[in-house]
Amino acid sequence: MNQSFLDAVLRFVELSSATVKRALDENAHYRQSQARASYLQEPLLEHLINTGIVASTQKQAAEAMLNSHAESLQLLKAAADKIVELRQQMGIKQANDLGRGDDSRVYFTAPGRGQYDSLQDPFIGRKTTEKKASDMALLKLVSGNS
Repeated sequence: MNQSFLDAVLRFVELSSATVKRALDENAHYRQSQARASYLQEPLLEHLINTGIVASTQKQAAEAMLNSHAESLQLLKAAADKIVELRQQMGIKQANDLGRGDDSRVYFTAPGRGQYDSLQDPFIGRKTTEKKASDMALLKLVSGNS
């Protein structure tokens, strides 16, 4: 019975040691994360004040918000909502629309001409059957009309 008791005590010590090590690792990770956030907090606060996003009279309130992870996320959400609102007011597309053509406006016709104008085309190097500005320059050289 003595041997089984000693084995049980050793297992208990091993489990306790592993548990304490894991808790210490978690605590170290948390402190590292807090230190990184603290390092970034002051420059961000100064940037918010210098750009006029936060009034200098509201510095303490903004600092309190940045000290809280949950309030920082609320601040980030409010900023994202404001960006979306401004994009809608300005008619700017959303991020998932970037890289797609915009057929709502006619970019490739010159005002009053009604012809294809490669210099106004938003897609550089687009293949087309229309004459491009580079074609016109080459035709001018070939035909001898300088």
